[in-house]
Amino acid sequence: MGNYEDKNRVGLEKVNSIDVKIDIITKSLPRQYYKNTLKKLAEQNFHNAETLCNYIIAEQNEINIKNSTKETKIKILVWLSNFHTGKNYENMTKEEMEVLQGDIDNYVFDLFGVDKLEREIIEEKSVFSF
Repeated sequence: MGNYEDKNRVGLEKVNSIDVKIDIITKSLPRQYYKNTLKKLAEQNFHNAETLCNYIIAEQNEINIKNSTKETKIKILVWLSNFHTGKNYENMTKEEMEVLQGDIDNYVFDLFGVDKLEREIIEEKSVFSF
């Protein structure tokens, strides 16, 4: 019986730990969306949620990233995890990570208000790539 209680306690500590990390990351964000998204990721792939949280917290502490940068990184990394359901970030190949490149490019183009003609010119000259 004690073994079951120990496993249950460890499981609860993990959940509490990720909840605290999510709160730290999202407390400065204006929308609840990001908190909910990270909690959902933690339910679906705890390892990726923890990796993402540790990454964002490190960036907050080391370079004090802007909220908009934090939101973008959360969105993209959650998309990546959801696209490769059940696969941890560390086990993804470069090709698997690049699968969202077109979506990311479009997001950045939209962010900077680049219209369709400008996008075609940029893509043709290969000036704008990640």
